[in-house]
Amino acid sequence: MRYLLTSLLCVFTLSLTAQEAGCTDPLASNYDSTATVDDGSCIVCYSLVSDTFSYTGGVQTYIVPNGVDSITVYMSGAQGGGGQYASGGLGGSIHADILVSQLDTLFLYVGEEGSIYYSPASISYNGGGSGGPGSQGSGGGGGGRSHIGLSMYWNLTVDRLIIAGAGGGGSTHAGGAGGGLTGAPGFGSSAGSGGTQNYGGSGGFINQMGTSGAGNNNLGGYGNYGGGGGSGHYGGGGGLMGSGGGGGSSYVVDSLTSNVIHTQGDNSGDGQIIISYYQNNFGCTDQIACNYNEFADCEDESCIYPESYFDCYGYCLEDTDSDGVCDELEAFGCTDPAAFNYELDATEDDGSCLYTG
Repeated sequence: MRYLLTSLLCVFTLSLTAQEAGCTDPLASNYDSTATVDDGSCIVCYSLVSDTFSYTGGVQTYIVPNGVDSITVYMSGAQGGGGQYASGGLGGSIHADILVSQLDTLFLYVGEEGSIYYSPASISYNGGGSGGPGSQGSGGGGGGRSHIGLSMYWNLTVDRLIIAGAGGGGSTHAGGAGGGLTGAPGFGSSAGSGGTQNYGGSGGFINQMGTSGAGNNNLGGYGNYGGGGGSGHYGGGGGLMGSGGGGGSSYVVDSLTSNVIHTQGDNSGDGQIIISYYQNNFGCTDQIACNYNEFADCEDESCIYPESYFDCYGYCLEDTDSDGVCDELEAFGCTDPAAFNYELDATEDDGSCLYTG
């Protein structure tokens, strides 16, 4: 029994000694790669700043802050509108790091959820196709994509940086999910297909009924007695006769993006755009310096100090006679030019002047 207790105590002691306390945050200036337990000592020189943009029905702008050359974007396309019997497809999301230039103006378009089946047929904000009413199951409209561009003209292909595809509208059958390199097709025998990187999704087809609208570059196709296609880089096709619309595809400019993650069908409701970046917290941390920065956490050796006997504004700390010469710098002597012992460098007359005659 004594041997067992001793062994357990040794194991417990070893487990405690294996814990290495220190700063475990890789972004901290004092990060300790050997630490296994954070001791609260981290000094973080960078802080994460995020701005969230929701659907407003119009274009929004974002000015890249001074000193920022890369932003991280998480954005999602809108969900397709609900049909008479089935829901609209969920919008897709995309996460990416984007190279930017400071003070650039970016134009943001946040997609609107597709209209539900009993609303008047309409195109949702940022390109979702309209749903179609009918006896086989009225369709909801396709969702609007979310995207960031370099101009305020939402349909200019060359200005797009990143796009999150939207879901297709539902009808008797559900709409397809948006997002990914190819949007998902809607459900049902005459569903619209998803948009791709090069083509819009095809509309649903029945010999006797014809076809629903195909998606194109930007827009989702209209539903013909079915769900409308979700918009995206290329929009999904509209559904026919109770079938759901296809989802729109997502897109990034490869030369300006990295760490890209596509997720299909993970957003409900309207779209959203979140932009974040790391802001450095470097600066002068010495409170007696002229350029002390109360918000700085990390010293960058930029501190500026006043000259001896002066304050940060160039005024004397002590100037008893208010002559503009600091008390410590006064030079005593004869200050009268008529005296033969006049001292050119004297700033304070000491009564020592001598005259001839």
